Amino acid sequence: MNLLLDGGELILLAILTHLAHSPYTKVEESFTIQAIHDILKYGISGVSQYDHKMFPGAVPRTFVGALTIASILKPLSWLLGLQGGSDTSAATGITLQKWARAIIGCLNALALCRMKRAIDRNLAADNEPKRRNALRYTGYWFVLFLSSQFHLMFYASRPLPNFVVCLPLAVTALSLAIEERYCFSIALLSFTAVVFRLELGALCFGLALAALVARRVSVIEIVRFGIIGVGLGLGLSTTIDSYFWGRWCIPEVDAFIFNVIGGQSVKWGTEPFWAYFTRYLPRLFFPPILIILSLPGLKIAATPFRIVFAASLIHIILLSMQPHKEWRFIIYSVPAITLVGSMGAAYLFSIATWRHSNGFVTRALLVASPLLMLLHSVFMSYISSRNYPGGYALSAFNDYLLENKISNVTVHLDVFTCMTGATLFGQLPDSSGVIYDKSEGDALLDVWSAFDYVITADPDSSLPPVAGYTWQLIQTTDAFESFNFKAVPEMINSELAHGFPILKSSILSRELQPMKDALADIIRCSGSVYTYKRVAN
Repeated sequence: MNLLLDGGELILLAILTHLAHSPYTKVEESFTIQAIHDILKYGISGVSQYDHKMFPGAVPRTFVGALTIASILKPLSWLLGLQGGSDTSAATGITLQKWARAIIGCLNALALCRMKRAIDRNLAADNEPKRRNALRYTGYWFVLFLSSQFHLMFYASRPLPNFVVCLPLAVTALSLAIEERYCFSIALLSFTAVVFRLELGALCFGLALAALVARRVSVIEIVRFGIIGVGLGLGLSTTIDSYFWGRWCIPEVDAFIFNVIGGQSVKWGTEPFWAYFTRYLPRLFFPPILIILSLPGLKIAATPFRIVFAASLIHIILLSMQPHKEWRFIIYSVPAITLVGSMGAAYLFSIATWRHSNGFVTRALLVASPLLMLLHSVFMSYISSRNYPGGYALSAFNDYLLENKISNVTVHLDVFTCMTGATLFGQLPDSSGVIYDKSEGDALLDVWSAFDYVITADPDSSLPPVAGYTWQLIQTTDAFESFNFKAVPEMINSELAHGFPILKSSILSRELQPMKDALADIIRCSGSVYTYKRVAN
């Protein structure tokens, strides 16, 4: 519990708040969330019924993360009265999905809190009194900047491969480096790279190189502990993943051969070498205050912190050589950059004073920085919550069935619906007699006449006809479409001219609905997913 003290609870609160506002998942998260569901429902012996058997994907992915989360959630589900996985109700299933994501978020929060403790211990043991005094509040700035940024907090509970067990282990490895336990850090990163995400090999290389240059480790130690980590990772991944996939495999090795050596990743788009620095880092740290603060922070930082920062920088540079780029590939560097930026904030705040105009401005800007980041985070979180029409459509459809006491029907979920939030956790139990079909291509046309309902992104005019029947629209689910920038100055002027009526209404009613209604004029949403019922002519 001590790991969640000293401000660390803010990190967990931020993660869980984002989860509460956006409980559904997208296609990139589908493998892990479906695997967690199947492990809970069928157990590890019922692999033949798992979702990945029907939808295996281009390359295998590791089951280690999903197995870890499901192993924690299984006994918890019994304690919470959610026994039987998703065999109780759709509401229970979504509750289990939220708990699964909460566990992912808690693991990430604990790792970040441990990093904060490592920072505090290192600074407390600093032999330079002047630096120790100037940086004594670095840990608190670290917590403030972490909890107020969007990407890391929003995705920390999401079942993306980069965040499920992988990020907590990577952050723990960086914490070990801050504690100057470099050999164990190298071993842990090597292990995590082989099991979860091979791009962590770049971070491991960066850490080993930086520690070697700083004369904190030897080449022999790097090789020895690297081999230990890789060996343990290969053993674990081969054992677990070969069982679940039904053939000998090491998913990360297979993915590397397919995406990098085979060049298949370029099909998802390519970007120039500097894209991580010019596009993704400014986006991850918007507004890019921490990037600026990292300059004075790096100047005053002790060697362990510089090593961690250098490792993160090398990690980004190495990944920049790969044409296909995604922000989540460099998410492991965010804590280190946040750390050094927090050092810069602590240092500048300590040398500035309220009595002088320059010092007053400096401190005011520093205090305002996490607030600006928080405003951006809240805004982005609201928009992002409108990007899961598939999940909301499935939930609304289930409510429709329950309210009208409809059972023993077949509903088809199209690809877009499944990609935007419709998961196995959101389905009614088998006892309801509802069949959820996810057929694609030619197989879809063969079974089309068997569908009683269709949830799709297509308008009714494009739906294949069924002799003697027509498709009747019964539900429409909206999703984010665009911004109405013209409404922003109009709303501000109206608030100023009439004494902030929206703000007053929210305060008096103690509800956020008036503010949400105002945002609805700025953030435009439109029909995205449609639910149709087959009716006789």
